[in-house]
Amino acid sequence: MKPSSLRVLLKAAIIAAVLTFPLVQGHSTFVRIALNGHWQDPLRYIRNKTSPYDDVAVTVDYPSTLRLYNDPTWPIDRPESVRCGRDHMKHASKTDIMLVRAGDTISFAHQLYEPAEWTTAQFLDCPQGRGTCDDKGYTMGLFHDGPVVAHLSKVPEGQDVHTYDGSGEWVKVYTLGVRTRGSGDFQGPPFIWLPRNDGKLPPKFEFSIPPQTPPGEYRMTVSENMHYGRAIDEDFTYPGGRIWDGKKFGLDKPVY
Repeated sequence: MKPSSLRVLLKAAIIAAVLTFPLVQGHSTFVRIALNGHWQDPLRYIRNKTSPYDDVAVTVDYPSTLRLYNDPTWPIDRPESVRCGRDHMKHASKTDIMLVRAGDTISFAHQLYEPAEWTTAQFLDCPQGRGTCDDKGYTMGLFHDGPVVAHLSKVPEGQDVHTYDGSGEWVKVYTLGVRTRGSGDFQGPPFIWLPRNDGKLPPKFEFSIPPQTPPGEYRMTVSENMHYGRAIDEDFTYPGGRIWDGKKFGLDKPVY
């Protein structure tokens, strides 16, 4: 029996990295995807976002509505921005659809630079089989504590991935969170956020599509979420704004 197939549209990441001061170069966006270890061209299969873009949030930390490509998405930005990226429906019809099978491995890589600054060297023959690197000698690290998560949303009946705005139900299928600090680690808090990895090169971001995922068309989102240092932070933003029991997709209930 053939494994069930999914048609998955991957979009530009929502960066919920809420800072205490604006630092554009401190942000990043997931811009490249690999299927079973084979990296695709940057932004292929990824629904892009508009930059610059005028959103609605004005906060003490970021007193402006203007958003550039790698600027954070705030919890009080437009709902469609929080769900799936700024002005994402404008780019929907131009986005290719990736055919994957349940159980396939998805990898994703981020960039610290705006698309206008990208060079071939930042994507070609990167070390350790990664999808992005830096031709200026810096590691492609992350600069904020917090988890990296991925969600799937099945396209509602009567729509397809090009017309679906992401306002339906989402289920979390991947989390890269924390580990306790060991004796060989730098001194610091009792735990380490794995995506940031104490400021060193982060681990590879990859996961397998749950093997029990039913056939169908899906949207996928990958996001980095800022943690302020509190145990639970009310400003975490998850694509779709809400999380539902994954059993409606034929998946086990996710761990939040």
